[in-house]
Amino acid sequence: MALLAGAGSPLFAADDVHTYSLINASATRIDFADENAHMAKNGFMTFNILTVLATGPVAYSLSEVSINCSSSRIATTSNANYAANGTLLPTEAVDATPQPVTPGTLGQALQIVICTGVDPYPRSKSIKGAAGALAKARELLATLQAAK
Repeated sequence: MALLAGAGSPLFAADDVHTYSLINASATRIDFADENAHMAKNGFMTFNILTVLATGPVAYSLSEVSINCSSSRIATTSNANYAANGTLLPTEAVDATPQPVTPGTLGQALQIVICTGVDPYPRSKSIKGAAGALAKARELLATLQAAK
């Protein structure tokens, strides 16, 4: 996974080449998938997931995920966690072994979007750049928390 660097938020400031789509939204977390997925020779689609959390020491994370549509298997191949000020937090190693997609999880939502092309938020727009996706996620979290 290539982490982007720049002023302000180290991960996102220089990222204007990626486009993100909303995959999951709740009062506690927002998940976006990078639309810049690529197919590997092994049949896995690889892409990044931006997750923004409402509370806790991890404000957002960027994970590289691979999903195989034909075998319904998913693997997280890398993960980087960030504090609200953009500081990279210590990251634990990930088990990159592909696992079956579990119903009711982010993996299933990703499978639906990536493998079948169904948009769970059809009125949502693609967001250019990770900084824009991060700002939109914070706005959505505030709105969802206020509605509780």
